[in-house]
Amino acid sequence: MKTKIRRAIGSLWSHKSRDGRVYLSGTLDLGPILGSLQIVAFPNPKKKKNLQPDYRILIADDNDLEVRQR
Repeated sequence: MKTKIRRAIGSLWSHKSRDGRVYLSGTLDLGPILGSLQIVAFPNPKKKKNLQPDYRILIADDNDLEVRQR
């Protein structure tokens, strides 16, 4: 079955930390009720099998978890 892309919900940018580690950062748009979240994604250093994720996604520190008004 072919997967169709229906609607973009965010964007990610690649960065390199001061110590040389690569990570992604960006924004997820969760709609008019939930608003948007700033996220970061780091490679999973514990990955041993293909069934384990390549990246771990975290909410960026500057987000509060309250519902945001637009």
